[in-house]
Amino acid sequence: MLAIACPCVGTFGLLTVLGLGVEGGYFPDTKVVPGDKLSERTLLFLRERGLLGEDEKVIRFYSAAILDFESDGTFFTDARVVRYFEAPADGEFVSHSAEYDAIASIETEFADGWMAESTIRVAKEDGEEIELVVGNDEKGDREFAKRLQEEWERHRGPR
Repeated sequence: MLAIACPCVGTFGLLTVLGLGVEGGYFPDTKVVPGDKLSERTLLFLRERGLLGEDEKVIRFYSAAILDFESDGTFFTDARVVRYFEAPADGEFVSHSAEYDAIASIETEFADGWMAESTIRVAKEDGEEIELVVGNDEKGDREFAKRLQEEWERHRGPR
């Protein structure tokens, strides 16, 4: 009986810790998160890194990181789109952003399969390209891409 109970209790405990970590903003969620559901810890990190202005509002956020959202993230606000990550070679923090009026096009490649990640390519007017990575859990990638496209079209006006 003890041989069965110990692994079950251990698994339950691990899942509980992970769940509380996601809810508390310590571990990244596997889904796209609406901006109004982001933890204060996440928002504070984005502001401290200069990725989010005091008056900006995050619309959608996703982190491809396994244990720490600070090492990887993709989001868009009411003013711009942002991608940040730690460079694999040296761990240097890298970020790219584009305000909506500087974006020439947005193209999306949706991923198939369970817990896969889609790619959204944001081409800027100056030729720079920002590659956003967005998880498809609960079709969050489709909602992310749709809302990003709407926000871009709203800001850039008629062409």
